[in-house]
Amino acid sequence: KILQWFDIQVWPASLVPGGNVLIVDDVDDTRITLQYCVEQIQKSNPSKIGVAVIHNKRKEKIGTLPENVDYFAGMDVLDHWNCYPWDAETYRRDVLEHEKLARSCTREIEE
Repeated sequence: KILQWFDIQVWPASLVPGGNVLIVDDVDDTRITLQYCVEQIQKSNPSKIGVAVIHNKRKEKIGTLPENVDYFAGMDVLDHWNCYPWDAETYRRDVLEHEKLARSCTREIEE
């Protein structure tokens, strides 16, 4: 299901043809979403595409990225659920409570 769309007639998407594009996501899990985004952007003929993620889950990926797409990951992580500060409201917690829970989950994984 597509929840967002990409229209090169509208700014900033109008900058894509011939331009450099950086796709940013929080986590590279299955890689399906990143593959889809790259495929959609490629239709607009950018000069270069890069992908940057905060966390790359160390696991076999279902999706693929073309060889000519630069890939940057802030950190490789185990295949566990990641708790991000921007998710706190979703779980009805304040950010400090959410981060405390995330730290305790990390300690459990490391032990």
